[in-house]
Amino acid sequence: MSNPSETIERVSQEMGTCFVSCRRLDSPGSFAVRDRDVVPIASMYKVLVALEVADAFASGALLPSARVTVGAEQHSVGGLGMNEFAHPVEISLVDLLYLSLAWSDNTASDLLLSYVGLDALHARARALELETMQVVGGCRTLLRNAGEDFGYLTETAAAAADWDPPTDTADLKLNRTTRASMADLVQLGSLLASEQAAQPDACRVVSDLMTRQISKSRFAAAFPDDSWTRISKTGTLAPWRGEFGLLTRNDGAQLALAVVLRQHHAATPDAIVDQAIADVARSAVAVIVDND
Repeated sequence: MSNPSETIERVSQEMGTCFVSCRRLDSPGSFAVRDRDVVPIASMYKVLVALEVADAFASGALLPSARVTVGAEQHSVGGLGMNEFAHPVEISLVDLLYLSLAWSDNTASDLLLSYVGLDALHARARALELETMQVVGGCRTLLRNAGEDFGYLTETAAAAADWDPPTDTADLKLNRTTRASMADLVQLGSLLASEQAAQPDACRVVSDLMTRQISKSRFAAAFPDDSWTRISKTGTLAPWRGEFGLLTRNDGAQLALAVVLRQHHAATPDAIVDQAIADVARSAVAVIVDND
């Protein structure tokens, strides 16, 4: 195995600037690179939405079996999910929660956010002492702002380009996008592990759904074998990509990990950037535990 610090430095030079925080939870140990910098986190904020919704389920404020009809007027743009459906569907809130975390469905996430409200997310972030975490709105807001920041003249033009930055220097404006530091994402992960991010039942529901995430190209590629259990959520809004969550090895080693990469070149294929994130994740963990 190459030197972990050298791997991260190589990725930072060749692929994109890395922001990393890794903390061992079962014993002392940590590793960080630019972990206090506040950066865009894209869909990773959906974990905070999920905690708020699951907490409302646990308290009885929301009924998991309550059903909502979702038609084209409720569709949120971007990604895959219900926005691809040709006809209205009736779906329960608990199934929306599954789609939001496992599939990162933007429509499901925005509908759930409408039930709990943005103020509740900010209140929970403050209560959990996640001082850098700011959510500007749902996926519609995130993508609308991104299109404007990238210089697209209309939302239609931005959607046609899949919200890809048109140049290497085009970027999200930090005060107009959802953001956090890697240190705060790791803190959220550790609170989820200790079932202190919300009511214990809510934490367990969210953790279970995060294990069912369909994206397998970042942390899953870094830790593919059965000796690791992954509880994680990706976030992608080019030129920013990342993932955060919990890793537990079958010998009891447990870590909270967050990695975000700001890619240097807009045209770099997604698979190559994702592999770089996997390399950084594996290297960060190797600093703390034997990863053979």
